[in-house]
Amino acid sequence: MTAIFNGVTTAIATTMNSDGSIDYAAYESLVEFQISSGINGIVVAGTTGEGATLTIDEKLDLLKRTIRIRGDRDCAIILGTGSNNTLTAIEHTRLAKENGADAALLVTPYYNKTSQRGLLAHYFAIADSVDIPIILYNVPGRTGMTINPETVAELAKHKNIVALKDATGDIAYLDRVRGYLGPNTDFNLYSGDDGSFFDFLVHGGDGVISVVSNCLPVEFLRVYSLYQ
Repeated sequence: MTAIFNGVTTAIATTMNSDGSIDYAAYESLVEFQISSGINGIVVAGTTGEGATLTIDEKLDLLKRTIRIRGDRDCAIILGTGSNNTLTAIEHTRLAKENGADAALLVTPYYNKTSQRGLLAHYFAIADSVDIPIILYNVPGRTGMTINPETVAELAKHKNIVALKDATGDIAYLDRVRGYLGPNTDFNLYSGDDGSFFDFLVHGGDGVISVVSNCLPVEFLRVYSLYQ
């Protein structure tokens, strides 16, 4: 499968008014800033985008606005659809596809702290239900659990599970994942930790889903370009 993106994707912030409503004008301005700067992708309603607290209607509204602003420009639009409820994750991922998302980002089930066997069942159920590229999201500092490298390799066998966002900042973990995946794979590996982005590239990563690129997209793109 063709990569969702190579390079730098921004986990875009959801701008808010003081009353807790979404500041759509500021959000649309930020999206245009990202795309006109040449960013390779945008994650809508990820962790940085308040994905855990937005309603699904708000997420879909943001997604539609982002797609409209992108127009025919080359920028992948990815919606955060993860949940600790498998049926909810399936429904949100289905809505992402129906509303034009290029891919879905699915965090591990938080709070539940499922087993690795449970992770396989959770992700396979979603991937079997919705025909959309899925990025696994490993962020144990927020969820209390990790996707073991061998579990990543098993999940990567599914045609719809195409990438991993790794926010551990642990390069040894990346090396173990690559070891289990083997040399002949088109499964993509994205850093979710700005501080270790360059090391991630050196150790075979394909790019970054960044927070700081909300402010500095051109600088992050330059790091990636110079490395290439």
